[in-house]
Amino acid sequence: MTKIFPKKLQKGDEIRVISPSSSLTRTGKFEDKLKAKARLEALGYQVTFGQHILENDLLESSSINSRLADFHAAFLDPNVKAILCTIGGFNSNELLPYIDWNIVKNSPKIFCGFSDITVLHQAIFAKTGLVTYYGPGYIAFLMDELQDFQTNSWQNAVAGQSSYSLNASDFYTSDAWYDPTQARHLLPAAWKIYNHGKASGEIIGGNLNTLMLVTGTSAQVKSNQSIAFLENAEGEDFYDWDRELAHFLQVYPDISALVIGRFPKEEGMTEEILHFILDKYPHLKTIPADAFANVSIEQIFSSPFQRSVRTLNPLAHSKNLEIQLISDLRERNVGHEIADFWPFAKRQWKDFDYKLADGESLREVQNRNISALEHILATSKNQKVAIGTHGTSLSTILNFYQPDFQFQDFQSLAGKMPYVIKMDFAENNYLTHQVIEIDYDNKKSY
Repeated sequence: MTKIFPKKLQKGDEIRVISPSSSLTRTGKFEDKLKAKARLEALGYQVTFGQHILENDLLESSSINSRLADFHAAFLDPNVKAILCTIGGFNSNELLPYIDWNIVKNSPKIFCGFSDITVLHQAIFAKTGLVTYYGPGYIAFLMDELQDFQTNSWQNAVAGQSSYSLNASDFYTSDAWYDPTQARHLLPAAWKIYNHGKASGEIIGGNLNTLMLVTGTSAQVKSNQSIAFLENAEGEDFYDWDRELAHFLQVYPDISALVIGRFPKEEGMTEEILHFILDKYPHLKTIPADAFANVSIEQIFSSPFQRSVRTLNPLAHSKNLEIQLISDLRERNVGHEIADFWPFAKRQWKDFDYKLADGESLREVQNRNISALEHILATSKNQKVAIGTHGTSLSTILNFYQPDFQFQDFQSLAGKMPYVIKMDFAENNYLTHQVIEIDYDNKKSY
């Protein structure tokens, strides 16, 4: 099938807001949502609404005919350049038998929505080849907290360059995002990597529960070796996720990568439960599987030793960045070959100034690595950077900030390659670090 890519938004373009699933007024009065309209108009767009936008029936939706009329009218109107769904819901699949797909194919434009709108994303692409945008609905523009991040990310997709990076936020919330009167609790964002690697492919996915509604129908997307982006909503628990993932992987058994959106707190998912579920599927141990998505990197630094450079090469390629070599990040110079390494290493950890002739003490290794790190921090303020070094060098850095990191901790790193940690600093002040878990028995070479 030939893909159809809609034109990007420009200043002055009209965005039509429609409710193909739940009603706009399901979460409150129309007037209470006008802040979202004002925010979109402040970006330079015109915002209009479907004729039946205010309808709200017994199931907090509207009739099939009303939703269908607004859907067709938005595609038929030549002034409308983008269609933004208000919210998700539960019943957009009711429209599928009645949509005139020729209208959609002959009037391609940006179509954006989330959750239950997954059905329409799948059907539109399967029936017409039009590439759609899984992203915020109209009501999401009500939020104050993290709105700049959301708006900028949305703008990058619908109005930016044809190629752009997906970057994660520093914080997230798991509150009633659709209700601006409720307090927000910002939590630090973290990325959990189930299996490292690189992949390319066609993106499929959306709300996992909703995807099941189109399986076996003509609205199901047929795709091979795709990159799957999956998320779930508040109304489910991890038991639902468990069986729905099994279903998805039977429909798409050859995905090349998997990205899992953060679970709402109501779902009760924990890292232990998620790993237990993922561990059931050997295929997921052979592909990149990133839970909570990936992190943006702005600079990459490395020891000049080739084993460090080779480890960073795939990351540098994927981010289109050069690897900057820093000699002080190099591995420890032992001095000469040692027949029994571990007794020597234990003695060095007991006495940081002990060294062999022509070799380095751990204090010397630590001093030059901390000097290199402080230089990077000073010249990379407010940036996310990747640094490649070696086991001894990294261990002395950890010991500098956490003196209880000792020989037994260094010894536990043996065989863990690459060993990845995330360190947080404010200016030059160390805050915390987090070990990024890797399945070393099944990891993909990186």
